Amino acid sequence: MGLDIKFIKPKKKNISDKFSSNLYEFLKAKPYYDRVYWYEIDPIDGTRIQFSEECRFDISNIIIGMARDSDGVVSGRKLSSILMGVKGYKDAHCYHPIGGWDPRNFVDITDWFWDRYFKIGRCLFLDHDRTFIQDDNNTRWTYINKNSRRCNWCGEWQHRTIVKKVKIERREIWAAV
Repeated sequence: MGLDIKFIKPKKKNISDKFSSNLYEFLKAKPYYDRVYWYEIDPIDGTRIQFSEECRFDISNIIIGMARDSDGVVSGRKLSSILMGVKGYKDAHCYHPIGGWDPRNFVDITDWFWDRYFKIGRCLFLDHDRTFIQDDNNTRWTYINKNSRRCNWCGEWQHRTIVKKVKIERREIWAAV
């Protein structure tokens, strides 16, 4: 594919905006790791998770790396580790059958992933209601008024609605007769 990472470089060094600074730094350190794989087996319960372009996906099932031609063994790093910047996130791991990673369960989603990431950036894997995930300059949203905003990363418009929650509490009370 020959991914050109200059198109996903955040505007300021080490500050994520539309694009992840950690993902950019990982790709800069490992330029040959430009493939994206979906691992179809849930690491918690072992069930098969079919990849779907329409649904939200677990970033811990996505690996950025490359597969060996000889046996399909994937080397790379989980997207979740890269995005969270866990210690050593620029180091690669080998997802080998000896460690329980069957190469037949990797699905190459490279073209879909990079196409979507170029268009909508981190909105690909971050919900809009997660306010703690913000760029350092607080520029994810353009507020039109107090009830409307637009995501500067993907262009989605949102309208604020106030929802009233009523709590009904039932208590047992004993009274003298």
